[in-house]
Amino acid sequence: MFNIENIKDLETKGFVVCRNMLDENVIQGMAEDYLKSYNEQKSDSTNYHGVSGNKNILSAVTTDSFKSVLSDVLDYICKSTDIKVNYIPSQGTYFDTEIVDNRVWHTDHEPYYLSQNCYNVLAIWIPIIKPVYEKSNMMFLPHNKVPEPERTRLKGNGAQYAYILEDGTTDYREYDSGYRTIWNFNVDDLAETVYLNTGDAVIFRDDTLHKTQDIDTRRVSFAIRCFNLDATLSKEQLNNGSVEKFKKINLPNTVMNKAYTKLMNTFEQKQSDTITFKDFLGI
Repeated sequence: MFNIENIKDLETKGFVVCRNMLDENVIQGMAEDYLKSYNEQKSDSTNYHGVSGNKNILSAVTTDSFKSVLSDVLDYICKSTDIKVNYIPSQGTYFDTEIVDNRVWHTDHEPYYLSQNCYNVLAIWIPIIKPVYEKSNMMFLPHNKVPEPERTRLKGNGAQYAYILEDGTTDYREYDSGYRTIWNFNVDDLAETVYLNTGDAVIFRDDTLHKTQDIDTRRVSFAIRCFNLDATLSKEQLNNGSVEKFKKINLPNTVMNKAYTKLMNTFEQKQSDTITFKDFLGI
């Protein structure tokens, strides 16, 4: 039975820990699935984000084996917080520290461009191969530790990076708007590390800056993002933004490139400048 610690932390900090979310049989099956996919795709240099030489491997396992658990978890979250999430995709993504180095503070691009409000997008991150409890975990910047006005700017946002400078300040960048500034604090000083065993999960809002703690061990995790079907998407917002945003969107044959094309087709089909995420999915 899953156990979520301090559920209201999702609203205040942006993340919570869910202990014992998946049982050993499911974890073993996912690990076997990953290793099979890894061996089959070992020579492929195309990344999940479309960047050569830095790849993730898409899951061949659907969420059917544990979808009921995910549904129960999301139902509990929606009843206990103001977060609105009601869609579980059929597949997720594996992240392997042997392949991908995510030791840079960031929030992801795709969920923000697809939802336009990452407060109501939840990522569920579950280690399935993890040899050392203290190593290769996830680190987060808790929203409630960030001073104003930066805290308000982070809420609901996405497609961000933060780099620690030599003088201890932070270079903060938004790839959607092109906004860039220097924070007069060190993000590392405010960070919290979440320690997990296999089968545990960290659930976080996708507007929460995060990074990998270290790549000292080979840790493989499974991640899946859950969305709000009722989210309103604006054509104007999608088509406005920085040069860097559209460089990423226009990378051919990437997840984001295909999603952008589908979004624009949906706006056209609906003959409207606004659609819902449900419209985008066509369900």
